[in-house]
Amino acid sequence: CGGVAGGARRRERHPLGPSWAAGGSRAVAKKPRNVSETLQGAGLRWPALIALGTLATFVALASSANVQVHAGDEAEIPSAASVVSKVSRVSRESRGIRKPRIIVVGLGSGRCGTLSLSEMLSTIGGVRVTHEDDHRLLCKQWLWMETSEEERNETAKEILLKYQKPGPFDANRTVLGDVAFYHLPYAELLLKYDDRVRIIILKRDKIGYMTSANRWFDATESYPFSHKVQRDIRGESAATRYVTAADHFVACYPKYPPSVVEVPAQEGDVWVNRTSRAWPTEKSLHQGRLSKKIYNFSRAYERFWEEYYEEAEPLVARYPGRVRLLRMEDLNNLGLMNEVVRWLGLLDAKVRSVIHAHKRRPRG
Repeated sequence: CGGVAGGARRRERHPLGPSWAAGGSRAVAKKPRNVSETLQGAGLRWPALIALGTLATFVALASSANVQVHAGDEAEIPSAASVVSKVSRVSRESRGIRKPRIIVVGLGSGRCGTLSLSEMLSTIGGVRVTHEDDHRLLCKQWLWMETSEEERNETAKEILLKYQKPGPFDANRTVLGDVAFYHLPYAELLLKYDDRVRIIILKRDKIGYMTSANRWFDATESYPFSHKVQRDIRGESAATRYVTAADHFVACYPKYPPSVVEVPAQEGDVWVNRTSRAWPTEKSLHQGRLSKKIYNFSRAYERFWEEYYEEAEPLVARYPGRVRLLRMEDLNNLGLMNEVVRWLGLLDAKVRSVIHAHKRRPRG
């Protein structure tokens, strides 16, 4: 009976902890190994420990804010909102959230490797460079021709704002950026406003651009240099029935006069709108898929390419060390691309392979 009673006594919960319950009053208490065991030995459980930890945090914050309470004086007690804000800031700092060291802005006429560049850079740890990420903000009009400097300044500040306060997904990125042809109107303003900005200009030869652009706009049934011509290409009924992905970018392009955009095509012309890859038939005209008018786009493509690089290339001379010009072919040169990576301040990083983005989606 004594053994059973002794066993029962050893199994019952002791108010001073398990070390006392093991052998009654004759048992020697084990020395607590840490504060947690000390508090548990005193009968405090995890809810109480959490409450004590929270209280200690608030006391530490109050001390760091130099809050002093004296008898008979009016105490300056921080509001709950200010304490929560400070806790959040401390939490963010403990997770290492910071602004990026470098902001990459990619330029190029389009159809020149901009998507491949963004994907190659984004393969590096700590880097995220998007492609045409914020076109709904920026594609308002061809801004350096049609808006005031004040409006361009405001838009440039909006672009930089997202890099001043990166979201949780980009919290620990060393390099952030975006590659898009429509950044050109703001490029110089971004360089002036933020020393972290680095610009990469991609350039494809003129004929290569014209050929690829014509395939792209033909496939998407879009013609961004003239709203009238786009309606003519689709037909009035088709133009109101659907919107293609390229339509969102129409506002990013300049609009040219009829002498440039309404050039009738001749049989055998290369740069023409032919969605069916053939000259129109009675059936295609009846379906509204093709216009009775067929235009030669070469003048518009050529003018856009020339205007774009007349504006972009002088930035290299005006901002040496912060702006680089790359040919589209340079994307195939891993040695040169890794030199660009070091130029961005990523001394230990490397691009491991060449990426041809549009070979997965061949459209030029």
